[in-house]
Amino acid sequence: MVNMKEKGLLLYIINHCVRVEEKMKTIDKKDFDSSEDIQEIVCFNNLQIGELAKGLDSNFTNIHDKVQWKSIKGMRDGIVHGYGTSDTLPPLKEVEASCSRSLMTPA
Repeated sequence: MVNMKEKGLLLYIINHCVRVEEKMKTIDKKDFDSSEDIQEIVCFNNLQIGELAKGLDSNFTNIHDKVQWKSIKGMRDGIVHGYGTSDTLPPLKEVEASCSRSLMTPA
C-alpha cells in the first residue's frame, strides 16, 4: 500500500507531467525553441517532477523498481546544473503511467 506521503508526491508528479503534456500538445519544436515562456513552463514542471521524486522513500522506489526513478531524479539536476539534454529525459507519458501504476500497486 502506498502511504499518504508517497501518494501525495505521486499525484503532484502526475499533475506536473500533465501540465507539460498539455502545453506541448499544440506546439512544435520551432514554437518551443522560439518561446522562452513555454521553455520556462516545461523546465519548471520537469524540475518539479525530479524534485518531488527525490522526496520518495528509498523503500518505496525499491519496491516500484520498474519506474526510472534515477532518471527522473537526474532530470532535476540536469536542469538546475545545466548538464544533460532534453533527449536524456524520461518521456513524460512513461513517467505519468509509471506513477499511476505505483499508486495502484500494493507495496
